[in-house]
Amino acid sequence: MVPYDTCKHFESMNTTVPIMLRSNAIFSDCGRYRYWLERIWDLEAPILPWVLLNGSTADSVRNDPTVRRVIGFTRQWEFGGLWLVNSYAAMATNPRDLLAMDNNAGPRNRHYVQKTIRDAWRHVRKFRVTQELPVVVGWGNHGARGQQDMRVLDWIGRSGVPVRLLCLGVTKLGCPRHPLYCAADTAPVDYCGRESHRQT
Repeated sequence: MVPYDTCKHFESMNTTVPIMLRSNAIFSDCGRYRYWLERIWDLEAPILPWVLLNGSTADSVRNDPTVRRVIGFTRQWEFGGLWLVNSYAAMATNPRDLLAMDNNAGPRNRHYVQKTIRDAWRHVRKFRVTQELPVVVGWGNHGARGQQDMRVLDWIGRSGVPVRLLCLGVTKLGCPRHPLYCAADTAPVDYCGRESHRQT
């Protein structure tokens, strides 16, 4: 499993979207929030959880550019699928529109972030490949608005799961880069929080 070895060299990603064995999403009753998204293509390999910025146009059937990119990374790292949650559950295609929304995090977002981490840990432990759960974060600079990134990291920390946070590099502000803006062969590195990575 590649994320357990961050020193491994990565070859170019195969961006072909695989046939999905499971493809699901959970939305709020009002349709404003997407809390969780699942893509599974191999039942014999672990699932990788991702925490990104916000929900967009992907649903239980359709992929958007971010989901396609995340599928590509996850397949390259030899996982069998992914569970995707976000710092903000509100659906938007433009970060500025997202940040202008009221209650953009979503009333049940903490629940779904923590549930995803706990469920992923129970799933990964069946494969006996690690003593920590790899979780890839990638909310970019917009995720730090109003200290939301710190809240999300606190949610993850309070999930009761031994977690290894990974990212695809950091911005100058120390935020984990969004996968949509990373090269296809970007290797995951450990993420220790914004203050640890901030460039001065």
